[in-house]
Amino acid sequence: MNVKNIKISTIILGIILTITGIIFLKNPTNSFIAMSKILGVASIIKGIMLIVMFFKVREYFSIRAGTTLVAGILLIIFGGLFIYKPSVFAAIITYLLSIWFIMLSILGFNFSVFYKYNKALYILNIILNIFLIIGGVSILFNPSSVAISMSLLIGLLLIVDGISSIIWSLSIKVID
Repeated sequence: MNVKNIKISTIILGIILTITGIIFLKNPTNSFIAMSKILGVASIIKGIMLIVMFFKVREYFSIRAGTTLVAGILLIIFGGLFIYKPSVFAAIITYLLSIWFIMLSILGFNFSVFYKYNKALYILNIILNIFLIIGGVSILFNPSSVAISMSLLIGLLLIVDGISSIIWSLSIKVID
């Protein structure tokens, strides 16, 4: 997979995540089982992309490259759970998604080196990843208080992650 394919795949994934977030916001009560499968597919795609990216750009990251590989593997595992065990997904979604969002925000901070050439994108990336980590931590430590608004929060975080993925893919020219 070359850099152009990674860019296109990341844009498509960003669009899928954004649409999934909008669906969560529009239909929070009936979304879990259907969305678990969509999130599973998106998680597996993102996991594969991160593993491929690990092998393509690890010399740019040195110590941070391992985080990308581990995140890719975990996303594939989470994706399999989301697809094949929706009942498990419904039971532990708060914890899985909180870990997912925290992990993605940490990766987003790692990828901020690609935004150094554009201060506005760099600041936007930092803000989006701060939002992701705060949302992930709040879900992790307050699952019962988030239960009623969980779909709305998940929808917002998916939209943020989708936008972040699209922005990252559009700024990937540094690697070309």
